[in-house]
Amino acid sequence: MPRPASIRDLIRQHPRERLLVQPLEWTARHLELLRCSFEEEEGKNKENEEENGQDFETPEAKESGKNKPVSRWARTAERLATSEMKTAAMKKLLAEVDGPLKFLRPFGYFCYGFEHEFRLHGAVFAERSVGTQAPIFAFMQRGMIRIQREGVFSLPRPRRPNPPAELIRKMRLKQLEPSDPWCDPYILAVLVGLAQSQSQSQSLEKDSGSKGRPDAFKVCVVLVDETNTDMMGFYTATISTEFLSKFEYPDGLKPTKETLSSSLYKKETKPDTDTENPDSQEDSPQSCYKVSMKHLILASPRAKKMFGGNFAEAQPDEYGLRRWTFEPIFDPDAFEVVMNAIHGHTHKLPRTVSLNMLVYVSVIVDDLDCAQSLWFFAKTWISQFSQSFHIGSTADWILISFVFDEPSLFKSKTESAILHGRGPFQHGVLPIRPKIIETIDTNRKVQIRWVIAKLDLLIRDIQKHSDCTHECKSLVVGALMLELMSAKLILPSPSEPFQNLSLGDIRMRIAKFKLPNVYRPTERYSKDSDFPKDLWLFQDATKEDPDKHRRGYYNSARFDIHDCALRTMVTSSLTDLLMTTFGMDLSRYR
Repeated sequence: MPRPASIRDLIRQHPRERLLVQPLEWTARHLELLRCSFEEEEGKNKENEEENGQDFETPEAKESGKNKPVSRWARTAERLATSEMKTAAMKKLLAEVDGPLKFLRPFGYFCYGFEHEFRLHGAVFAERSVGTQAPIFAFMQRGMIRIQREGVFSLPRPRRPNPPAELIRKMRLKQLEPSDPWCDPYILAVLVGLAQSQSQSQSLEKDSGSKGRPDAFKVCVVLVDETNTDMMGFYTATISTEFLSKFEYPDGLKPTKETLSSSLYKKETKPDTDTENPDSQEDSPQSCYKVSMKHLILASPRAKKMFGGNFAEAQPDEYGLRRWTFEPIFDPDAFEVVMNAIHGHTHKLPRTVSLNMLVYVSVIVDDLDCAQSLWFFAKTWISQFSQSFHIGSTADWILISFVFDEPSLFKSKTESAILHGRGPFQHGVLPIRPKIIETIDTNRKVQIRWVIAKLDLLIRDIQKHSDCTHECKSLVVGALMLELMSAKLILPSPSEPFQNLSLGDIRMRIAKFKLPNVYRPTERYSKDSDFPKDLWLFQDATKEDPDKHRRGYYNSARFDIHDCALRTMVTSSLTDLLMTTFGMDLSRYR
């Protein structure tokens, strides 16, 4: 097999493709670039090999006089894996105390060098007889792989209806779903991860005085599908140190001639008389457009760089056409709207669009950088929502206002994101600039931190204030601290990133807070009555008659409302906290 290029070389050779991704996002393109494939072996050939005694032996096994029958265990499981005995066979292999394998950990690892380490699904096992911790076998479940893939593209939180984000998420998950689940590229990552762990483990044994690692590593994986009890997949691979060296982990790997050989054996546990046509599966639908390269270059700076550079898309085919393939994340109807605008087919453009369509168009326009071509129509479409900007998510409107240069809308929606966010800004899969997202999160934390600091300073100022009596000061401090404790701003003070704490809620609590009204006996009445001079009467400020303070406590001339510089200072300080604006300036991000 031809020697594959290193991972770094492949990334440099294909700069426009997403190659440095976690194994859950591997596609058939990764198998192609690594020059790997799954080869199916017939069960009959395997049984004949066992009858002839042709079991695999590694160089270490020959030296020590002990066989390492990895293939024999796999074939034993295959032969036993009938619909009636599958559970017993797997238990014999994996769960028996004296079985050939011993459990190491419930997951494996895969590494791109030492800086990129990924945890893999699949219980990992080592040989029991050899007495080493080097993993050779992994047990995988297809359902768990599917669940972990769904977690790669999570929807924004809190969960609200967001059709654009949900559609893009479905498209990306569909792109990651292999056409043949038994040939999932993720399985290759698990096999390579087992070989990497073997190499690392045997390297440590070498440091402690053992023989060290061999030139090739034998690994095996079993894959079960919970929805298909009639099938199990068994995978074996002999992975050389040369192939492992492409991933730059572990250190000190010396290349050998043979690179990688892998095999897949798919065991059918129930007879099936129906014949299957492997070519009957339909390809995923694609939308093709024949467009003018001249119009595209004039409208899109990205297209100009693409067709003006030494890229594969710039090379004409046998018909003189150039092909530019996009990832299946664009809505076809929205893409057609953008192409009609670029080519001047204004009579084909809709007069009104839904919010979802406007978001889809914004995603495409942002990717192609062709906002000028849709400027007039986009302004018309946005204006139809002038009375309903509250519809849809904040992330939708931030993207729309950024792409089509709406400064006031951008400022309003970023302010809303800062005020009402209860954690890191959730934008789903919308292509909002990272700088915008980072600024929203930073401003939210800075403003909450600033409000907490100001409130703490206000309490300290009240304690130092000497213009009023101790009773008045105690009342003010107590009422203010009780309100702040109810808002979870003190005792204890919240810590960053202020999860589940909204700046808007804090401002609302401050705006509604009022000190209780306080009444004192008038000087004339206190002399002529038995009431002490230090008598204080309190009244809830939220339940008072708006004109009562003009007449005294309960319309009585014997009591006057108490007012002092301390109460005025608290009221003005809290009012100042509500005067800050939080919107962001669009010009800083374009």
